[in-house]
Amino acid sequence: MKQTVTLLIVLCILPLFATYHKISEYDTQGNANSIQVIGNLAYITDSVQGIMVLDISNPEEPQLLSSYPTPGEAKSLSIIGNRAYLADGSNGLRIYDISDPTHTVYLGGDFYLDAMDVAVVDSLAFVTCDGVNLQIVNISNPEAPQELGYFQCSESDYGLSIDVSDNIAYIADYNYGLHIVNISDPNNPQLLHSYETPYPAYCVQVVGNIAYLTDRGSGLMILDVSNPLNPVLIGSMETPDEALHVTVSGNYAYLACEGAGMQIVDISNHQEPQLIGTYVTNYMTVDGIVNNNTAYVLDSYHGLQIVNIESANNSELIGSYQISDYANDITVSNQIAYVTTDESGLQMLDVSDPQNPQFLSNFGGFSDFNQPQVEDTLAYVMQYYGGFKIVNVSNPQNPQLIGSYPVSWPGEFAIQGNKAYLTSHNDGLQIVDISNPQDLQLLGSYPVNQASLVRVAGNTAYVVYYNHVLTIDVSNPQNPQLINTYDAPDFMFDMTFIGSIAYCATGSSIVIVDFSNPQNPSFIGTIQLHPTNILYDMHVSDNYLFVSDRVWDEITVFDISDAVNPTLVYTYHWNLLTFGMFFENGNLYTANGYNNVNVIDFHTIVPTIDSVSIQDNELHLTNYPNPFNPSTSISFDLPEAGLVNLDIYNIRGQKVKNLVSENYTRGYHAVTWNGTDDNRHAVASGVYFARINRGGKNVSRKLVLLK
Repeated sequence: MKQTVTLLIVLCILPLFATYHKISEYDTQGNANSIQVIGNLAYITDSVQGIMVLDISNPEEPQLLSSYPTPGEAKSLSIIGNRAYLADGSNGLRIYDISDPTHTVYLGGDFYLDAMDVAVVDSLAFVTCDGVNLQIVNISNPEAPQELGYFQCSESDYGLSIDVSDNIAYIADYNYGLHIVNISDPNNPQLLHSYETPYPAYCVQVVGNIAYLTDRGSGLMILDVSNPLNPVLIGSMETPDEALHVTVSGNYAYLACEGAGMQIVDISNHQEPQLIGTYVTNYMTVDGIVNNNTAYVLDSYHGLQIVNIESANNSELIGSYQISDYANDITVSNQIAYVTTDESGLQMLDVSDPQNPQFLSNFGGFSDFNQPQVEDTLAYVMQYYGGFKIVNVSNPQNPQLIGSYPVSWPGEFAIQGNKAYLTSHNDGLQIVDISNPQDLQLLGSYPVNQASLVRVAGNTAYVVYYNHVLTIDVSNPQNPQLINTYDAPDFMFDMTFIGSIAYCATGSSIVIVDFSNPQNPSFIGTIQLHPTNILYDMHVSDNYLFVSDRVWDEITVFDISDAVNPTLVYTYHWNLLTFGMFFENGNLYTANGYNNVNVIDFHTIVPTIDSVSIQDNELHLTNYPNPFNPSTSISFDLPEAGLVNLDIYNIRGQKVKNLVSENYTRGYHAVTWNGTDDNRHAVASGVYFARINRGGKNVSRKLVLLK
């Protein structure tokens, strides 16, 4: 069984134009631990398959040549000629003949120490272990290796990594830091110096007189070890997550940073290492190596990812804003981006200049919000521990909470008119009256175990749990009734509707379903983008569907003008996981977890999006501020001149005041309502509606008066 990994990530700084594209992958059965690449062969250690040998002569189609299960956990591998030296966890050091890559042969070993890493020099193997920092083994006879000596600082020693240079062993000790040991006498190794790191040390590699060391909290540390009795820190760089492994080649260091992928660092200036690129894997990045502009990145859960890093140019990426938290979703309204995060609440950014987003404000402090929706000057969000929230964002620099409704273990929500449809893993579907944001009232509910998504079309709510879609009649919100259940082939991450046609993003494909008859939904077809996918998020704008893939780090665009026959338009390749998207004015705004909020120019990527024009012959009615006290400016835009009637109604449908009844010219106009009725009496707090009539056409807008 593969393990579930909990990630703790602090901050990611992504160079704006750095992007790399995954070209293939090979999933391992267990937890992949380490990788070595020699020529056209990749050697991977895996907790289930042991030593795996892959033919990577064609990086786009890696082929398994052999796998040799080992009795231990297959932690790390060192290859010298036709021999593989394995640190096999609880089964110590084990030696294999790999002269035939299709047939690995065990030769000898089995030192019963918890071996974590191994380095080989001539006829000696240097093994780091849990409990003993260093074990030195004579391997001149691989079938009968002999222990020569060992080094131990204390009973709490936990050596995770080792490198050997010029009769000196450098050991990364999880519980202490860096140990520098004289091994000129392998029978009696002697400690030269211990360099204590601020956090647990993970990995070390030595090149010349420079040691590259990673620790849990500091990231990359660069030490001058020309005097092993007095190592000196000369440079460092914080990483976005725990740096588990470092590989150095030329002027570059490749850091495997658990949940933040592989970080590519320019180390030509040791005093000021610079991050130049990132490739993010799906779960936990544990190792990585680069060969001929190809990166072989190891994800503990998903195995080998092969990435083309030949070019980092990404001219379409025009803007980026660094979020010091996990950005999980985004929406854009009136040139303001609303970004929900896991620990920093709702953040508002001014994106009037997409190339230079500017922070405006934060709402919710250290709160976990998701799924922002904005209508007029109200923002709706869901808080994991606080339930459904309504925020007044009429002043985006000073957002104010005006309403909330508790939800136990919340999922997503949908807004339609004066109702919010909330999902709860515990309580199913809840329908809430939001006509008065200050006094949210439950109208009705329907029990759905583990409800996570909801979409509403007309009088039907579509509630998702796992791979099941419940169609529920909500024409009477006090008494919702189940119509039918549709089962998708896999877990559903997202769902969106084009008319009665639903696109369901599952773990492997997009499933297209016709719900025109809710009592008998009909399957239309599926879209499979790759043999392996996790299609996570979808966004619809005009006649285009944007789909993000968490396995391949792609955003795929479909023309859905014919909803039952979507046409692939473009696939945008980059190196980031995309959790939320919103398209506006030719730009795609993305929420990329710990890798910022990014702006992609899709004018050039999909020219047809920019060329879609809709003739505007409709009435437009807006007001500001909303909510308001004591007055609000109501503006309307007329496509042509004519008689205009503008009235205010209360929530019971009773006319409160006539604001306008006269002829207006074509264009923009504005009038003010001061919160009084036709008798000049102040009206009470609550919800009102402005309705404009011109030429037989009516447009209404909800107004909220707060006192």
